[in-house]
Amino acid sequence: PQRVVDRIILRGNQRTRSDVIRRTIGLDRGEPVSDIRLLEIERSLYRLGIFSRVDVSVLRAGLGSPERDVLIRVEEGLPRRITYGIGYDSEDGVRGILGYAHNNVGGRAFSLRTDLRLSAEGDNRVRFIFDQPYLGRRPIELTSTLFWEEVDDRDLAFDVTRYGARTEAVRVFDDRRVSLGLDYREVETSDLPEGLPTTEKERQNQPYQLTSLVPSFFWDRRDDPIAPTRGWSSLAQLQYAFPAFNTDAEFLKVFAQQTQYVDLGRPGVIAASLRLGGIEPLSTLPAGPDDPLAGLPSRHVFIAERYFAGGDASHRAYGRNDLGIRGETLIGTEDGGFVPVGGNGLLILNLEYRFPLFGAFGGTVFYDTGNVWADWRSIDLDDFKDGVGLGASYLSPIGPIRAGIGWKLEREPGEDEYELFLNIGNAF
Repeated sequence: PQRVVDRIILRGNQRTRSDVIRRTIGLDRGEPVSDIRLLEIERSLYRLGIFSRVDVSVLRAGLGSPERDVLIRVEEGLPRRITYGIGYDSEDGVRGILGYAHNNVGGRAFSLRTDLRLSAEGDNRVRFIFDQPYLGRRPIELTSTLFWEEVDDRDLAFDVTRYGARTEAVRVFDDRRVSLGLDYREVETSDLPEGLPTTEKERQNQPYQLTSLVPSFFWDRRDDPIAPTRGWSSLAQLQYAFPAFNTDAEFLKVFAQQTQYVDLGRPGVIAASLRLGGIEPLSTLPAGPDDPLAGLPSRHVFIAERYFAGGDASHRAYGRNDLGIRGETLIGTEDGGFVPVGGNGLLILNLEYRFPLFGAFGGTVFYDTGNVWADWRSIDLDDFKDGVGLGASYLSPIGPIRAGIGWKLEREPGEDEYELFLNIGNAF
């Protein structure tokens, strides 16, 4: 006969409230229970992030009786932890992190975290994050964040300071994740490129406020999120910046990414990624008489909100944010150079062959192509910029450590022939 639940017995929860566990497992008396359901309960409890061990079992019952007691044994991990680290990559230089977290506030599985990130190139961030794994009796994760970040590096054509608050509700369905975020931030840009006219600098240097609704969907069918060898993932995200709380911009911003991994066995892995983005301004920004972006839709989107591309996690034949079209998303300077100002259209395609060398070391051969356009309607294959490269990687306990070189196949006057990179984590 089919097994049904009689009693639910909890053991081992010393700090965690019993009602938190019962709410998480979503199991009531009289419900049928199978081995698959028991595994789902274990995964749900592990997802709380407060247990180091979970064991769910069905106790024996009297002869012929379908009613069974369900025993849930848990072992609680340490609720408080301090994290710290130091690292280096070719874009941020030396960087360090310091963080503190309490993962079981009040025995309710609430999490309170704060982290600080500093880098030699001025990419700094402070965050205060409060997580709750449920909303009422619904299995909806709610995350609230206060943040301050500063981007000030040698590759970006301008400096950005952002601070604000964000609340995000998340529902997880096995390998799918659906979320809806409400974001409010104040943004300040400074040190804009010397090639921009004075009126454009004055317009872009004005601080502004932004309120956005951000729904997103992520479907992950990869065998390993850190070093995948087979499967695929899909991401789709929409940002609607709307006029509220005295904000200064209104636009729609769409981003999508599809990845695919094919396991060849001993020869290695073929990996591919396609990224596509577009911005549609729904309001206008004032312009000066010498605006170099006059007539382009990107002029009506603040520079810090536009798309940029190029770098070790994007198009590896170009430096960070250096990819673009001259006269549209790259603006000429008085010294004959070009600086990136971003655009409203993005398309990046990456193809990569990853193969083993020896031990934890591996090699990579890749092809990257794509560009950034002033208008998403102008995306055209004829504007694609191609690059090829090779690299080596070491699969460390914290993820792949990558080093490599990318060459431009159609180099324009004044561009470097190649780019070197060193980073932690795969490009996609």
